[in-house]
Amino acid sequence: MIRFLLCFLAVGCAGLAQSRVAGIKAEVKPLVRISGHASSLNSTCGPRNPCSASINVPYDTQGTPDTRANTWGYAAAQQIPFQFANVPQGYRVRILRLYGDHVAWVHGPVQPGTHSGVLWGIYSSAVHLGSANVPYGDDACFIYHQGAVSTGDFTQYFDNDVHAGGLLQDDNTMILQMAVFENETGSPIHQEITFVLVYDYEPVGTLSGAAQ
Repeated sequence: MIRFLLCFLAVGCAGLAQSRVAGIKAEVKPLVRISGHASSLNSTCGPRNPCSASINVPYDTQGTPDTRANTWGYAAAQQIPFQFANVPQGYRVRILRLYGDHVAWVHGPVQPGTHSGVLWGIYSSAVHLGSANVPYGDDACFIYHQGAVSTGDFTQYFDNDVHAGGLLQDDNTMILQMAVFENETGSPIHQEITFVLVYDYEPVGTLSGAAQ
């Protein structure tokens, strides 16, 4: 289940393609549309008057045995596409800032001395061809965080300016990926990411990654 609250207000990362989830078949969730009243949204969002939306996404999984080279334990991933609606004709969405928290804990007994990795990232729908400038990078991914859990819980606060890489493709879709990797705890891992995204519109033809 995806829980999200829309709050429209006037107000380079390591590539997932080369990360711990490379080679894991991710579960792709149904597309979620981020929308509001067209009249008020289109009249208030703009380069000098960004909008924002808050989103909460949970994920609970133990994963399946990871047979990839140089790995151990269990792993799994899910991908959730979010498409912005009511975007004015001739414009694209640029994500400017993402801030919130990522929490995780083991949902069950933990075998002593064991751990599990957790991660999340967001990228555009651009074809993942890596990066022309950064080895092992992915130009389509504009935020990427990871951590680990064991007998305690995990909380990570973040506040990232993603303006440089946050210009979405013409479909105005961003994809959230969450994953568990090298889970050797023997139990499922529960994660929740809660964040506010700040965005505005830019004319079609704007170069991705261009500083404005």
